[in-house]
Amino acid sequence: MTWDEMKTKYPEYRDEMSKEREQEFVQDCFECYEAEGFAKRFWSMGDDYKEYIGKSFEVIRRVPEYDNEHKDGADLECLPMWKIRFSDGKEIDAYPDEIIEREMLDNGCPESIIK
Repeated sequence: MTWDEMKTKYPEYRDEMSKEREQEFVQDCFECYEAEGFAKRFWSMGDDYKEYIGKSFEVIRRVPEYDNEHKDGADLECLPMWKIRFSDGKEIDAYPDEIIEREMLDNGCPESIIK
């Protein structure tokens, strides 16, 4: 699945989707982002985790939708996100604009963080 195929498959806005369709959309987003690959360094446009900006990380897993089975998950509207770990052992749930180069750059990340 490519991002162009995503636009065709999902012409509506997320808030117009049924829960099942949004779940399918999120899974397709995971696939597209993972096909792009992850950045080598973390970046955040907010003040959260500013001490980790520019630090390398390891992707542990996808963050699942929160439910009775996945108490460590996230609400569907927050996904896709990935659990990442920094070298000091700190683990956080990261959004695409924090760990996917294209999204990072589109949201104001300096190129010096990415290189």
